[in-house]
Amino acid sequence: MTAAAERGSTMIAERAVRRIAAQAAREADLTGRRARAVRASASVRGPRTDLAVDVCLPYPAVLAQDGATVRER
Repeated sequence: MTAAAERGSTMIAERAVRRIAAQAAREADLTGRRARAVRASASVRGPRTDLAVDVCLPYPAVLAQDGATVRER
């Protein structure tokens, strides 16, 4: 079997990371309500990814609680 270091690496496009993050934000369980992903951006540099997702939360929302739920998802 070939050693892991010799097999190469998997590259994931920033667009794919951005879409996955936006989908995850939309799937966050806000007790029957859904967040809406307005905009997402991702920057992939080696093993590090910087990610930002802007969401609209349904009214009424407890911002700290619902924001934490979206981030955890």
